[in-house]
Amino acid sequence: SALARLSRYASPAAFRAAESSLRDRSGLVRLGALQILDAAPAPERLALVAPLLGDSMRAVRQGAAWELAPLADSLAPPDRRAFDRAAAEFVASQRYNADQPANLLTLGTFYTQRGRDDSATAEFRAALRLAPDYAQSYPGLAARWRAQGQARAADALLRALRPPAR
Repeated sequence: SALARLSRYASPAAFRAAESSLRDRSGLVRLGALQILDAAPAPERLALVAPLLGDSMRAVRQGAAWELAPLADSLAPPDRRAFDRAAAEFVASQRYNADQPANLLTLGTFYTQRGRDDSATAEFRAALRLAPDYAQSYPGLAARWRAQGQARAADALLRALRPPAR
């Protein structure tokens, strides 16, 4: 939990703590270290996180896939294959709980990081269909629509979140 809390303070000291913790025997420690590396520069994140794509703990593999999602196209072929396996595990774990809007939002965000805009849009829409009051889904869908040149639709969607004027 200390590593997870340290993730809020990106600094060289935090990155050093994460780097040494990535080799810890405890999977929970390795998972906490991954959270710190979210703010690490891309080259360091690639080098430090890619080995965890084959970790013995499923949650660590999935965490590594999450951290590397925006960078996966830069991975060397063996690491890319490991990423694809870990990403498939990550997606399957989110699909297992797809009756929860938070999991659909997580999938939408993951697909956005991967550049899979159509899949991201579908997940954000599914979250809104499942739970129209789940406000966290609106910004994700609005961002997708803006990226597709649908600024008016995005603005209208976000306006729907505002309480009516009194």
